[in-house]
Amino acid sequence: MSSLKFITPYIRPYWRSYLAGILVIPLSTICALRIPKLTGDAVEHMQLQPGEMGRLYTLGVWILICALGRGLGLFATRFFIISSSRRVEFDLRQRLFQHFVGLDRAFFDQSRTGDLMSRATSDIDATRTIVGPCIMYSAGTLFLLCVAIPLMISIDGWLTLIVLVPLTLLSISVRIIGPRVQKAFRRAQETLGTLSSFAQENSGGIRVIKTFATEDREIGSFQNLCDRYYNHNLATERISNWMHPVVGAVTHISMILLLLVGGLLIIDRDLSFGEFIEFTGYLSLLIWPMISIGWVVNQAYRGIASIGRLTEVLKEESKIDQENVQHALQTEEVKGEITINDLSFSYGLNPDSPKVLENINLTIPAGKTTAIIGRTGSGKSTLAHLLTRLYPVQDETIYFDGKDLNQIQLQSLRRAIGVVPQDTFLFSRSIAQNMAFGLDCENEDVELAKCSEEELLKFAQIAGLDQDLDQFNQGLEAVIGERGVTLSGGQRQRVSIARALMYRPKVLILDDALSAVDTQTEERILNNLREATEDLTVIFITHRLSSIKDADQIYVLEDGCISQGGKHEELVEQKGLYQDLFRLQALQRELEDL
Repeated sequence: MSSLKFITPYIRPYWRSYLAGILVIPLSTICALRIPKLTGDAVEHMQLQPGEMGRLYTLGVWILICALGRGLGLFATRFFIISSSRRVEFDLRQRLFQHFVGLDRAFFDQSRTGDLMSRATSDIDATRTIVGPCIMYSAGTLFLLCVAIPLMISIDGWLTLIVLVPLTLLSISVRIIGPRVQKAFRRAQETLGTLSSFAQENSGGIRVIKTFATEDREIGSFQNLCDRYYNHNLATERISNWMHPVVGAVTHISMILLLLVGGLLIIDRDLSFGEFIEFTGYLSLLIWPMISIGWVVNQAYRGIASIGRLTEVLKEESKIDQENVQHALQTEEVKGEITINDLSFSYGLNPDSPKVLENINLTIPAGKTTAIIGRTGSGKSTLAHLLTRLYPVQDETIYFDGKDLNQIQLQSLRRAIGVVPQDTFLFSRSIAQNMAFGLDCENEDVELAKCSEEELLKFAQIAGLDQDLDQFNQGLEAVIGERGVTLSGGQRQRVSIARALMYRPKVLILDDALSAVDTQTEERILNNLREATEDLTVIFITHRLSSIKDADQIYVLEDGCISQGGKHEELVEQKGLYQDLFRLQALQRELEDL
């Protein structure tokens, strides 16, 4: 019932198509059931009037017409039902992807990419089988049984009862085998998720694998996962394949009983040879539906297992509250002032989980440059994530232009903030398309139509990328490969900077955005950024003091707490982490100059 409740909303928009397909089934079935009757009449006619061929020709034409009608009916049924199931599959896949996009980052931190991919592919395929072939075969079998059995009874009730008694074995086998198929298939799908995750991670990290010469170990690990997946699938098939011999045995037992009992009735002249042929035709028509019952049961239980896996994901909800939204920021009215009051944050759900940030209090003035510095793991990037609400924050802890962050419409908040993340991600597209990625668009062509080549070159120059374009034969149109694999780390960071600037935000967050560039390139980019971001609120998050010495204010984070605050000149004179980092990095520069 839970599976039916899950799938019904997806079927409902196409109920007319499903209804049309189901209504065609009786017409096709009636044509099919007329053939045994016509065949029996032909046999009777040959026995009674062996020399009269006119009647046989007429019956032959009607048999041909009925066969043609049945074929057209089967085509129409498949057209309406199977095509509708493909639309359901499309809608379900769209719904799942939209749900993925709507979930917060915490969900993806705890999920494996390969497992999500298997749910979006093979699990949806298994679900489609339920709303397509399973419905079609089930409806056809049900109607055929409802019509064929009364026709068989009209010929001989006792003979019908005798040949149908073995059908009780089907219900028993379904009850025993079905749930086991469901459990085995679920294990196989979970293993497929693990296998997909492993393949995805190794494909993305192939350079690391080759660097450490661990190919043989990874191949062995992949082989072990393949063996597990193979064994789970084999176990599923071993269980489900029991249905085929059971159904086959039932059909053969029924046919043997028909020959034995029907033969005796013919000998006793209680059943004519024509009636026997007609009865045999009806039973033959029931053989395939009886066989399909086993297939339908197997596919249904597999689909139920897949629906369970899909439901697990779809019932996940974003922990970022969108219901109490009161404000939608208008980009032209955004000033970019940020105030943080007593902010504490932990990634764990348990209240006793260690705090990544604790009692943070600071003000980031609009139109000024604020720097946040600290050692690795001090909470700098976490603070950037909270400013864009990638993770849920407590009420009345962060204010954007005087408004509680939790009461601002999320899309408008993120439209006002441009971010260059620490873990730069580029798409397998051209450099130009990656730079223009944040612009409002419905497709890639519209995206690039909103910015001219001059604009692209302008922002590439600001990000210090212009001098590198000569390395690519196609310049800005060069496709950079998956995750920007053909670019260096510094080039990826500069494309990401250009992408954030083209977003035209009011607040720009640079999270360790220059860590992969050399000092000369860094200085050039910083000079360009000072001019390009003169009216923006800029937040520098870094551990390199050379990037932030000209910032309007600097905060020092230590173990999730703010330990110092002020300008560069003030902090250099104060004892503390900032002074230590300044002396250490000055010594490093002196050693590099030797």
